Amino acid sequence: MSDQRNTMNKEHKACPDAATMRRRAEARLQALPEKGDPSQAMVDTQRLVHELQVHQIELEMQNEELRESRAQVEEGLERYTDLYDFAPVGYLTLGRDGSIRQVNLTAAQLLGVQRARLPKRRFELFIDTPDRAGFQACLAKVLTSSTKEVCEVALLKKDKGPCNVQITAILSQDGRQYRVTMVDITARKQADDALIKAYAEVEKRVVERTAELVRTIKELDVEIQSRKQVEETLRCKTKELKDKAMSLEEANVALKVLLKQREADKNELEEKVLLNINQLIFPYLEKLKQRKSDAKVKAYLDILESNLNEIVSPLVRNLGSKFLRLSPTELEVSNLVQQGKTAKEIAVIMNLAKSTIDFHRNNIRAKLGLKNKKISLRTFLSSLK
Repeated sequence: MSDQRNTMNKEHKACPDAATMRRRAEARLQALPEKGDPSQAMVDTQRLVHELQVHQIELEMQNEELRESRAQVEEGLERYTDLYDFAPVGYLTLGRDGSIRQVNLTAAQLLGVQRARLPKRRFELFIDTPDRAGFQACLAKVLTSSTKEVCEVALLKKDKGPCNVQITAILSQDGRQYRVTMVDITARKQADDALIKAYAEVEKRVVERTAELVRTIKELDVEIQSRKQVEETLRCKTKELKDKAMSLEEANVALKVLLKQREADKNELEEKVLLNINQLIFPYLEKLKQRKSDAKVKAYLDILESNLNEIVSPLVRNLGSKFLRLSPTELEVSNLVQQGKTAKEIAVIMNLAKSTIDFHRNNIRAKLGLKNKKISLRTFLSSLK
């Protein structure tokens, strides 16, 4: 009996804040109703029972704290996963041999391959052959200097043209891996090419106009005797050029306004399409995948999900919508709230507890910036349609 008591005391001292936990356990035990006064002959037995009860309550309290800690860790992991997977920048972890260890969704979309098929594949095989030497040189600099290096390469995609990306690489703290980020600069490259082409066109026009002016000067030299008439002609041409320049400037301003409005309308349409797909299709597609079905149905569902991801992948790269931060469960809850379902009805539909639905609703309000605001979540969601 004495050995058992010593063992419990040692376990008690090994726990963090054991004295505080024991006082709380004894207080809880004293609050329990007494079962009767022990006789003098059973004092040791009652004392051992007391110690066992205190120890049991301590374990129960520790178990409660562990469950709370686990919930907090799982919530933090979910937030990290959302930030990592849905970041607008591609993130990769490469081994020293250049093989892919980890990759987020954006990087997988840039490479044009499903994320599950990327690990252990060599990253340089996705790079256009002329740019591979530059990429290897970039990694070599990172390895020797342990500083951040930047390079630009063209990625190869099946059935698609090259995708230009800017790669930033740095060595991990243990020196065993490379941390790599990828940013799609295809649009910038195209804009640069268009600017170079436009500059060449302007240069060509300048040469043509220069030649025309030279011819005009020669003609003016021949007609020097009619100076006044020539001067009047020059004044007329100068005024005409100014009018044309002013007209061009006004046309450029109008075109810029139209292009800006068109881009805004395009972004709004893309955002609504992507939001509707995430809210109305993906959650129920995931539920279908979780149900028991034959291999052919599962294959069709995988193909459908892959095709949908391929369709919306250009929208994901172009949009910075705050709705992309919502998890699939939160998107499904948002869709049902918008349809006018109550928390109890949503809980029945999704086969979840009402408290879980309330938790997701609070998360949705926080991510949409509606926390502590007297705004109906359903009204807000309906206004975005």
